[in-house]
Amino acid sequence: MVDSRTVGAYISQLRRDADMTQAEMANKLNVTHQAVSKWENGLALPDVQTLMNLADLFGVSIEQILSGGRRTSHGRRDSVKEDLDRSLDRARTGEVDPDYLMELAPFMSRDKLEKAVDMVSEGELCWEHLVSLAPFLSQEARDRAFEKLCAGEVDPDFVMGVAPFISRDRLEKAIDLVAEGELCEEHIVSLAPFIGSDALRRAVGRIPADSIDRDMLSGLAPFLGPDFIEKLVFGKARSG
Repeated sequence: MVDSRTVGAYISQLRRDADMTQAEMANKLNVTHQAVSKWENGLALPDVQTLMNLADLFGVSIEQILSGGRRTSHGRRDSVKEDLDRSLDRARTGEVDPDYLMELAPFMSRDKLEKAVDMVSEGELCWEHLVSLAPFLSQEARDRAFEKLCAGEVDPDFVMGVAPFISRDRLEKAIDLVAEGELCEEHIVSLAPFIGSDALRRAVGRIPADSIDRDMLSGLAPFLGPDFIEKLVFGKARSG
């Protein structure tokens, strides 16, 4: 499994080696300095998009970040290959462990990883697995795993986290399936760049009028037509 403390220590080392403050790194990644502090203290892990941005910022691979900067020796790669072969053998009898795949993903070929992910039974795969595995999967494989997850309860926090990696039509269907009352303004503003205007309007329509504030309108304005924004503004004025 990925050790958040090891990952955090490596992120801290990369930042210090680049002579950056937490605030400077946060600004480059478009996150808060509190988020950077949580990563470096091992209290949280960056989401998949931020992992990719971190890798680009410091000129390292996602594999290096997730392994805490350890380079993989030939011996380790041979060991991983043996582990993978055993994992795929178990897969043929329906025994794929998605937690194990998260650990192996940085060392596996995309083809073998995708075959293994496809073999994970529906009840065993969770949103955390997809968030961790998404950078290593093709678009088609991400969508298949995403659809498998959407057969159960849809968590809008995790949908928001994997949105950059999921096809628009599947993302829109998932948002429609989020339970009433679970979708909030933050989810909608974050998801707006990844869904169509019709789906976005449906999502906005599920938010109570008194929750729609100026910040939300500003965030949604580039993605919704002026007529719809005016309806929201005047509707809010009438409800107020």
